[in-house]
Amino acid sequence: MVVLATSHRSGRVTMLGRLFGELAVWWTMPRLVRAAIKGDLADVRRLLASGADVDVCDRHGRTALMEASRHGHLEMVLVLLEHGADAQRKSYSGKNALRYGATIHVMEVLRRHQASMSVTMEQDCTKKSKKGSTQPLGSCGAVAP
Repeated sequence: MVVLATSHRSGRVTMLGRLFGELAVWWTMPRLVRAAIKGDLADVRRLLASGADVDVCDRHGRTALMEASRHGHLEMVLVLLEHGADAQRKSYSGKNALRYGATIHVMEVLRRHQASMSVTMEQDCTKKSKKGSTQPLGSCGAVAP
């Protein structure tokens, strides 16, 4: 929060200073993240169609998917996942979209998505190993010794 003015006698922060600080943070936030917070699905679709980065993040490292999850916007979570949003990405506080989940429905969608991604990853590894290619250490879920 940005503090612009204080009363010299009481040391209280003026409401104008608080309001300006909150607005400054809001307007410097990526448009896709703002739309996700507001629940504006039409704006999210428009931004994604115009080439917006689905995994763009705010100053806390939170993506549109994390914010949609945090605010319980189920349909928006589905749209963001369809556009390739990274459900495993973590914010600066170490939380992913599932940990931000506000409703049981959002959390269930994210759990199913993560499960399907891990199955796909295992299938990709199986296909690659059948072809005889070597995998670099740490890929496809392998753990370094």
